[in-house]
Parts: sequence; C-alpha cells; structure tokens
Amino acid sequence: MEKKEINYQNKIQNKLKMKYVRQLLICESALLALTVPLTILNSKPQPVKIEKNITKEGIFEREIKEDEMEDNHLIVKTKWEKQQDGTYKRQSATYDLSDKTFDEIKQLVDNKETLLAFIIHNESSKKTEYKKVLSDEEIKNNELEIMGYAYIVDENYMSKPERSQSDKAILGGIFCFVLVASGFISCNYDVLKQEKRNEQSKLLKILTDEEIKENKCKLNKCLTLARKKSS
Repeated sequence: MEKKEINYQNKIQNKLKMKYVRQLLICESALLALTVPLTILNSKPQPVKIEKNITKEGIFEREIKEDEMEDNHLIVKTKWEKQQDGTYKRQSATYDLSDKTFDEIKQLVDNKETLLAFIIHNESSKKTEYKKVLSDEEIKNNELEIMGYAYIVDENYMSKPERSQSDKAILGGIFCFVLVASGFISCNYDVLKQEKRNEQSKLLKILTDEEIKENKCKLNKCLTLARKKSS
C-alpha cells in the first residue's frame, strides 16, 4: 500500500490554530473555576437548628431556620376570663431563660414550686390577649399554660442550608456574569487575535515542507525560522 505523503504546511497551520484554541479553553476554564468555591461554600451542609417546645403534655421538636433562632424563654399564660361584654381575655408573661439549660427549663415546666419561686424573683414582659369567641377546644382546655422554649444547634445532624433570596440572587448573578463573559470570549477571541494569527499564518506559509520537517513541526521553531527568512 502506498504511503500517504504528509503535508507539513497543513500540519503546522493546524498547530497554530490549536495554540489559540488551547488559550481560549484555559481562559474560559479559569472563569468557570471562579464559581466553584462560591458554590461549595454556599451549599456546605450546616448543623441542624432545633426548637424544643416543653409543655406538661410532652416535648415537641421542630427544625428551624437561622432567622428563627431565639434566646431560651418561658411563656406563662393565665386562663381565659369572660368579660362583661362577652369577650375573653388572658395575661401572657414571657421570661428570659437565656442563662438556663434545657434540663433547667424542663424542671420549671414540670415543678410548680420551682416555677412559682422563679416567677416571684424574676421580671417578665407582659401582654394582654383578647378574643371575641373561644373554640370548643379552648373552652374544654381552659387552664394555665406553661411553655418552655429551648433552642439548640445539633452537631450530630447536618442539613443542606436553604439559601436566602439575597444569596440566590448573588450566586445567580455570578453564574450569569461567567456565562456572558465566557460567551463573549468565545465569540470574540478569534476576532481579537485574528490579526496576530493571520500574521503568523502568513509567516509559516513561506516555509517549505522540508524546512518544517527539519524543525520537527515545532511551532515556535518554525515561527523563528520564518521570521528570519522574511527579514
């Protein structure tokens, strides 16, 4: 079988094209890489935040968001009392328990004597609640309400955080910028570098296949030889 003759001029021209393609890919990859750390940091799992509602009926837990975290506190609500106009009202007092542990809060809820001693020696923020009509459930269970709230960060469980609207907007803006910048570079890189490429391409065309072969198709060597020949 006859061996196909190599066209060294085409080979060196292709190498010239690939040089600029590689530069373009490196540039675009660098832009896209900028978004990786931001994406990782933004999606890094966080410890679960839990609200524990402690009542005489039991302890009720729910996972909460960062902006729902509060200081530990105790809420004491009196029975609903019917007024002369037929409406109902009760008093609600909130006590700061930021210096109390979960077990200490539970003891306050479970032990009347401990709770009474605490109420006597501590101030609270008070408010009055009003209702026009009570539900059947509220009438049936119209008793003194004692509710403790403890907020903890559980390191044993990790969850993917919900991004806030501002975080989503910032991350989305960065991705859009990178995509637009990459597209602009892709569309214009060849135009921006066209003059230089054309100049180098013309230089290489003055070389013979034999000269290119002697320089082992090394682009830099061939360009150097071509510049010498043209000067």
